[in-house]
Amino acid sequence: MKFIILEKLQKGKGTRPPTIGVDFDGVIVKPNNNVAIEEAELFPDVGKVLQKFRDRGWKIFIDTCRSDTKAIKRFLDGANIPYDWINKNPLQPKDVSPTKLYADIKLDDRVVTFRGWGRALKDVINRQKQIKKIRKLL
Repeated sequence: MKFIILEKLQKGKGTRPPTIGVDFDGVIVKPNNNVAIEEAELFPDVGKVLQKFRDRGWKIFIDTCRSDTKAIKRFLDGANIPYDWINKNPLQPKDVSPTKLYADIKLDDRVVTFRGWGRALKDVINRQKQIKKIRKLL
């Protein structure tokens, strides 16, 4: 059912545009929380791909644990990265808690897709291994 609703939203038939929450560290910039925002290194093609989402009618919010949202705004604007909001989603359904940002889709480097409790521990352990390998390559 969720996929049908999302498909309608993507085609502009819903009551609101689809939203995508994008993590900052590890998705927009290479993971290194010890680096000042101004010194962070962008992943290739971030702006180009996020613009494709925007061209298709998506609203984009940046979801970050970093507290200096003004510095993040300066960084994103300076790098021509399209976004609509930082750490907020005004399109969030009214019946959803404001303490957790709602998105139709989230891009995050630390996520494990939930495929049932029978697989949860194995999936988390496998993801930890993948993250360690990826960080060595960066």
